Amino acid sequence: LKIYSLGDSSLRSISSIVESKRKVLNFDYVHFGGNGCIPILNKKIANISCPNKGIAETTKFIESIEDSIIIYGGRLPLYLSQEGFFNGIEKEDTDLNILVDVDFEITNTIEFLLKNNNKIILVYPIPTQGWNVPNLFFYEKFNWGETVSYPDIYWKERVMESNEVLDLISSKNIVRVYPDKIFCNNFVKDACVGAYEGKIYYSDDDHLSKEGAELISEPLLGIIEKILNSGYGY
Repeated sequence: LKIYSLGDSSLRSISSIVESKRKVLNFDYVHFGGNGCIPILNKKIANISCPNKGIAETTKFIESIEDSIIIYGGRLPLYLSQEGFFNGIEKEDTDLNILVDVDFEITNTIEFLLKNNNKIILVYPIPTQGWNVPNLFFYEKFNWGETVSYPDIYWKERVMESNEVLDLISSKNIVRVYPDKIFCNNFVKDACVGAYEGKIYYSDDDHLSKEGAELISEPLLGIIEKILNSGYGY
């Protein structure tokens, strides 16, 4: 059975952990994505999306996937808002010029993949930090071991529209993973953490470190193993 990871760079560290379990769980694995590159049919989300992959190539690849497991996700709040994330203290320096109706195109792509008899593990947006977490320690804005966090209300507001888009895609062949249930209001009440008890969960302001990726990969691999053990059913 083949497993595909389709998503932008926010899935990269998670993808590497899933790939490392390929031989143990006995599956073939393909990751397709990159910086700003969440794959959609017949279009690009922004000019910077998928610089090394043409629209025709991406579309042909998506159309070729069938009878497989697909991990799909990306920075949907950024694509919908076209603005960097503000955590109440600092704003992420990332703005985009979006070319398409994002919610329609992502929904259309996921629904197409479902019609090709694929199981989809839908990874909801990973909480953005808004500041470079390792640099906060490097430049001594925080002392080593201190908790880096911001009020989770900022993330709840940020992700509301994205969640509404993804929640409306209905299928018995979708399993949903919610990263904000791990990073927000879990380690610290009413806060989304970037570092906690000496562990740094982000490699910059939005990408997960290996330790952060492991927190999401554990339930993700559990879902994959359950699907594989059930003979491609739930």
